[in-house]
Amino acid sequence: MNNTHPHSVTGNIALVNYGIQTEQSDLRAHVCPNAKQVYVYPTLKGVEAINTNRYRKITASQQGANFVTAEGYLVPPSKIWGCIFINAGWAMKKVGPVDYGMSTTAKGEWAVQVVQQILKVGWFPLFGSPEIVENTEIQVKGIDVIVTSKVRIQVKCDFDGGEPTSEGPVGKRVTGNLFLQTAECNPFRHK
Repeated sequence: MNNTHPHSVTGNIALVNYGIQTEQSDLRAHVCPNAKQVYVYPTLKGVEAINTNRYRKITASQQGANFVTAEGYLVPPSKIWGCIFINAGWAMKKVGPVDYGMSTTAKGEWAVQVVQQILKVGWFPLFGSPEIVENTEIQVKGIDVIVTSKVRIQVKCDFDGGEPTSEGPVGKRVTGNLFLQTAECNPFRHK
């Protein structure tokens, strides 16, 4: 056990293959507090972007760890096919403040609440299976298309992510990229 950590290391410290390439989501939403944006794209298009080997692979560490706890790629949102951005400052304000020093779990829960706000007002881009209505009785009632959808969304708090790039200290900058994680460890057993 390393006593230099504010939290006890009780979990694994070896990186395991875990991230965008192993999840089963349909869409990813990167909630970027500094940019005040949410970036949404098809998960498979994010995987395709990192598989091009055009983007820089980096490592990162959780707060309180002096070793690598994650690795992934920095990819500009504009380079991920189908990625759209949503101005989300209003939703972030509604959910309440978020701080760079908060736990990973707390930041993740905050990001999910931001996405929930956007979903509630219909600003989140969802896809579905459209069925054109052929029945004239139903058409007369004002229904031309029926859409059914079951979409699985992975939400990430990407604090410094987004575009355009702006300078500033960690926790206040915007990198111009999204962090697409491919491996992690959980030394402090965060849920």
